[in-house]
Amino acid sequence: MPELFSEDHLEELRTLADSVRNVIDATVKTGVDYDAMGRAAELLRAVAAELSAVERQPLAPPDLDALRRAPHHFFAWDPQIGPANPLAANVRMEVDGDTVHGHVTFPRAYQGPPGQVHGGVIAGVYDQVLGLANFIVGRPGFTGTLSVRYVAPTPLGAPLRFEARQERSERRKLFTSGRCFHGDTLVSTAEGIFISRADMPFQPSPSTE
Repeated sequence: MPELFSEDHLEELRTLADSVRNVIDATVKTGVDYDAMGRAAELLRAVAAELSAVERQPLAPPDLDALRRAPHHFFAWDPQIGPANPLAANVRMEVDGDTVHGHVTFPRAYQGPPGQVHGGVIAGVYDQVLGLANFIVGRPGFTGTLSVRYVAPTPLGAPLRFEARQERSERRKLFTSGRCFHGDTLVSTAEGIFISRADMPFQPSPSTE
């Protein structure tokens, strides 16, 4: 079996997940007749049976440097940003100093109002992007509150950019903020309060105690 955190293995997982995403998108948009749907369902049941033959082991938390270098390795199966999880929109994450950036184009499966991304999907992505901003500075936490302000419509099928950083900490409370842009247009902002606990994957820094 390939090494779990090798780039080659991650790309294979991403390719598989992308194929499932294509099926999800086609399922949402399809206008084929019911016989075609039945044939497709039969094929997909066979694929599901083959993939279920072996179950992977849970991931162990990586060290902080590894997480900063390649956040997708540990979060490969995350339901919001995981490249190997077809439920996720395949948000491409990058770390730049103490700031994380996410790049994504949402297909129709994530539609809320016509032509726009569902607000709940946006909130879910913020939850993980802000959480990653906490991880990369070595002060992760569980979500306490998350507030999203929708400034403008967030378009489907268009490149979007998320960014987030941890602003400050007060004992166990971590204050983190984020923004999302379509081109130069700000479409939403987010503020979160996260709670650091002793059972987090990384030890909190002294400023969070």
